[in-house]
Amino acid sequence: MKIVEEQIPELILQQKDNFVLSHLYKELFPTVQNYIKRNNGIADDAHDVFQDAIVYFYKQVVEKTFDPKYKVYGYIYKLAINKWLNKISRDQKMVFHTEMTEEMGERYVDALPKNESAPRDMLSRFVSVLGDKCVELLNYRIYSDMMFEDIVLRMGYVSEAAAKMNFKRCREKLVEIIKSNPALAEQLRNS
Repeated sequence: MKIVEEQIPELILQQKDNFVLSHLYKELFPTVQNYIKRNNGIADDAHDVFQDAIVYFYKQVVEKTFDPKYKVYGYIYKLAINKWLNKISRDQKMVFHTEMTEEMGERYVDALPKNESAPRDMLSRFVSVLGDKCVELLNYRIYSDMMFEDIVLRMGYVSEAAAKMNFKRCREKLVEIIKSNPALAEQLRNS
């Protein structure tokens, strides 16, 4: 059976999964595997990441939340790459500083340094209080100035609204942390 990229969502809905799955592995998996191997991964990593991306894509198609404006191959490839990048960042060992001591207000959150000489791991020191997901989300928005559409794909949120709501909550938590810890104001002023 010859499969055209645009037909894939409809074939999944028609429960012709075997054809679609084998087609996706044949057409797309080698590209994902090459990317992961070039970026410090191994074959098992590529299989895991690709499988996760396919499962996520299938779920979106079945739940009819997949936006047909996206090309299927590009969408799955981007999902796989984002899942790989998330795995790498989760696996990296990081040292987090949790002591903060000087009172600050919300204005310092907006003024977090964004230039190249600023410490890119500024948010990582808040991870023990905020949690990994909040730190990752804040990092994408504040340092990377990433659009919510990209954050949805990278972090697996259901929608942009969910990502925005979580960003707001995480930002509010960060403001509270800053307000209740005095020495941080001076450190941010000097960054």
